[in-house]
Amino acid sequence: MIAHAESEDSVHWRYGGVVLRESFHLSYPHVFEWEGETYMTPESAHGVRLYRCSSFPRSWTYTGNLLSIEGADPTLFRFEERWWLFVYVAPNLLRLFFSESLTGAYREHPASPIVADNTRARPAGRIILHNGAPIRFAQVGEPSYGSAVRAFRITELTPSSYREVEVSPSPPLGASGRGWNANGMHHVDAHQLDDGTWIAAVDGRS
Repeated sequence: MIAHAESEDSVHWRYGGVVLRESFHLSYPHVFEWEGETYMTPESAHGVRLYRCSSFPRSWTYTGNLLSIEGADPTLFRFEERWWLFVYVAPNLLRLFFSESLTGAYREHPASPIVADNTRARPAGRIILHNGAPIRFAQVGEPSYGSAVRAFRITELTPSSYREVEVSPSPPLGASGRGWNANGMHHVDAHQLDDGTWIAAVDGRS
């Protein structure tokens, strides 16, 4: 299934209808599993909110805020016994937080903001692990929003240090010049299958 936002107060599954509705903006429904439960951290106008699913995909319960900051595209992942949380904050800043527990408390990384660049600050999908290293996807915001997607391998991630290098070729996703992605691509959601192969859902701009 592909998660996406249809309006400013609801999150939809394509072909499946509304699964979460609030009285404020929702988008970027980042869904993940942890200890047998399914969770979601959508972008909202009220901080980074955590929802737990009681009956997939339409029953979600708000469990609390991970952060109170107003940011976009919160992207959460677990790596080396910690939770790491990227949040895009205008203008063109990528802030990084971490916690030993899913529900917090989250502390800001001393190197944060780790990026201050409109071509690679805004998250473009979930973090994946490839050969043991996290890969971060970023939206290219020039010359316009969602022009392409770049990928960065995180080579050092500790509570005191952060380093990343761009994955070649760059960008791996971009405008085709025609059809559904004629003017750009701005999101990728990749998953590794049991046989080791990969599948991915992507967004395009026509």
